[in-house]
Amino acid sequence: MSNFDPRELRNAFGSFMTGVTVVTAVSESGEKVGFTANSFTSVSVEPSLLLVCPGKNLSSFEIFNSCKHFAINILAEDQQQISNTFASSRAIASLISTGMLMSMAAR
Repeated sequence: MSNFDPRELRNAFGSFMTGVTVVTAVSESGEKVGFTANSFTSVSVEPSLLLVCPGKNLSSFEIFNSCKHFAINILAEDQQQISNTFASSRAIASLISTGMLMSMAAR
């Protein structure tokens, strides 16, 4: 995991009151997956920890369970279409491949 400035991380965690995120990852074979989550929670600044809970019935659960990196994309109010797309059982990987998501690629 990259090193984060604890103050910046605390500020980032503190600014996220509640909302919707899209969690994205890439499998070892290169498959791009994602899901909508509103269960994003900061746990600790030192060490840098956050909590997001993918359900075991998630079609991409095994990818998330075994991935080394993932990205949390915090959505703005006007990005409901992205949220709705990833909330469906058939998330569109083109959103990821076109760069609309994972702009904060896991480091």
